[in-house]
Amino acid sequence: MSPDTQVGDRRILDPVQAGNFLRVTGHPEAKAAGLRPEFLRGLLSADSTRLVSNVETTFFLARVDPFCFPVTVNDTEYENSYVCSPYTGMISYSLEELENIDSVTLRTVIRLLATGMSPLLKLAKINRVACVNNSMLSTNLYPNWEGEHLLELTQKLTGHFPRHAIMFRSLNVATTPRLCEVFQSSDYQFVPSRLLYVIDPADRSILEKRNVRIDYRLMRESPYTIVRHDEFTDDDDARVKSLYDELYLGKYSEHNPQFTTELIRLFRKTSQLEFMGLRNSAGILVGVIATLELNHQFTTPIVGYDFSVPRTAGLYRLLTALVIQKAFDENKLFNMSSGVGKFKQHRGATPQLEYSAIYTRHLRPAQRTIWKAVGWMMENIAAPLVQKHEL
Repeated sequence: MSPDTQVGDRRILDPVQAGNFLRVTGHPEAKAAGLRPEFLRGLLSADSTRLVSNVETTFFLARVDPFCFPVTVNDTEYENSYVCSPYTGMISYSLEELENIDSVTLRTVIRLLATGMSPLLKLAKINRVACVNNSMLSTNLYPNWEGEHLLELTQKLTGHFPRHAIMFRSLNVATTPRLCEVFQSSDYQFVPSRLLYVIDPADRSILEKRNVRIDYRLMRESPYTIVRHDEFTDDDDARVKSLYDELYLGKYSEHNPQFTTELIRLFRKTSQLEFMGLRNSAGILVGVIATLELNHQFTTPIVGYDFSVPRTAGLYRLLTALVIQKAFDENKLFNMSSGVGKFKQHRGATPQLEYSAIYTRHLRPAQRTIWKAVGWMMENIAAPLVQKHEL
């Protein structure tokens, strides 16, 4: 693949190699898709498994002036986390969610459907994807980009990756309404991925919710010390990983991104994520939450707490109260991501279907047909089930 694809006199797509980051993004007007340049440098110069142990991928950079987007490129890698594997999101992760459905008959039907689809999706190379603006996080936020030059970018991407579907994850009508419109008018197919929850600080009635008031009172009376970003040290990074792993990998799913201590340290030292936490009287970190902020929005890629602490301490409620307060103090949309839907709705969050925009018009007819069939099943079967059962 040539590193010298041009749009006029500007390079739009570059392979990332250790040591050439500054040359690749050397234009002073380039913004790293809202990411901090020092974070993006670290992200792109390391082997992906050193940062997220269950993600094998190759990074490229796509330039859409004035932004540079990280692009992950995959072919098979069916054991990858869903952040770089459509197969994992559609099959592996979905099979784990079956335990949240009460109906034995429905669980059986879905399991048969998923296991039947599995070999077909592999045959269709469903993981052969170039995913734009992908930082290997569960939710990728977008900069102040409204799809300018999307058609030109799509043309260049399909020229470089003629056998890959082009994907943009983490789209929804609440936080990316204009982008949704632009993708839909540019021949991109929308495939539902999951149900997420959003708090809009414009709705001040949220602060009067019974559960919010209780959580705020719990925070005022809490024996724990609130730890701000600058108070975290190198000694905390391994503890942050342990707390995250306990919740997201142990309680939820091993298919969530498995962040390494190296990546957590990179997040913290570059301030790409803002860390907050709770320490007990012995100085031990018992809870942590980290926010990614971009374009007047934020989300929380890292949440974790000590499961050995009695549930009555309300560690998860305390961490949630901290970021709800942040949303209102800073007047920013809070994308709470997916999971524990009733808990989030009781605190004023509204459910939103999240989509991936997929471009397949350059692929072989058989691959396009599979993607259309997948889109239909996700829209007409999976999405209604996800909404009904709040999966």
